[in-house]
Amino acid sequence: MGECAVSKVLVLGATGRAGQRVSEELLATGVEVVLAGRDGTRLHELAERLRVPGEATRVVDVQDEQAVGAAVADVDVVVNTVGPFMLLAASVIEACLRAGVSSVDLANEQPAVQALLARDAAAREAGVTLVTGAGLGLVASEYLTMQLAAQSTSAPRAVRSVLLTWNSAPSAGVKASAAAAMQGGSTRYVDGELVHAPIGADLWQAQLAGRLRTLVAAPLGDVEAVRRASGAGDVTAYVEAPPGAGVDGDEPGSAVHVEFTDEQGGTRTATIEPGDSLTLTSRIAARTVLGVLEGGRPGAWTPGALLGADTFRDALGV
Repeated sequence: MGECAVSKVLVLGATGRAGQRVSEELLATGVEVVLAGRDGTRLHELAERLRVPGEATRVVDVQDEQAVGAAVADVDVVVNTVGPFMLLAASVIEACLRAGVSSVDLANEQPAVQALLARDAAAREAGVTLVTGAGLGLVASEYLTMQLAAQSTSAPRAVRSVLLTWNSAPSAGVKASAAAAMQGGSTRYVDGELVHAPIGADLWQAQLAGRLRTLVAAPLGDVEAVRRASGAGDVTAYVEAPPGAGVDGDEPGSAVHVEFTDEQGGTRTATIEPGDSLTLTSRIAARTVLGVLEGGRPGAWTPGALLGADTFRDALGV
């Protein structure tokens, strides 16, 4: 990790719950971390707690592309933890492309993930690595899909993925991201085409994580990662209905499930229950950043497509 020890990473939204945890994970690897956010007082308080030099803080609003461009000009990688990503990520992406700086975001709204992946040609031309979806839901779904695909002799006809979380307190940014995405209804792929439908139009009951659950199709970025990793024409991502309804035990937890259906109707499934979603997302984001620093390739990527599924085995605890 000698190269990473001298690399500089700017964390946007550093004072938020995810931003703080990602910053802590990165600092533990020896990376130089720059804390960025809108509130200078909170940034300096965080810097003191994390023992980061006071000058390693930058006041910046992600909606101000010029300010973002100035903030990222001297760093190696930007980590964007500020949601809703489908509303706020565009200025960060544009600033990074202009500055020639690689970026990693934690998006899991389908429109945001799709929008970043659509900048592949621009990223290659700029010589930068853009990574989206560096969080639990997308990475775990992508990991399980890649595992099932490796065991299959042909692409599945359909894939369904499920993200469950319980006893976690989502941050304001996570809540805002979910609300913004849900307003547009659900999104899924049918015969390779993106289809929109009202929330609740596609329900599924499945026995998962110890009990029967009612699941609803949701506009998760998982559908983009799973479609690319599986080659399936039909891809749907689900959460519990209503979202966040699961309460299981006393500790925060999560479960991710993927189901392949072949042309004959046969199914193969894989499930993991990796633990607290915020802890896992922070580890995944930090591991993604290290992967970009160690050998990122120009283009727009999901974490597994860039670094390979096995890169995240330790972070997922599998």
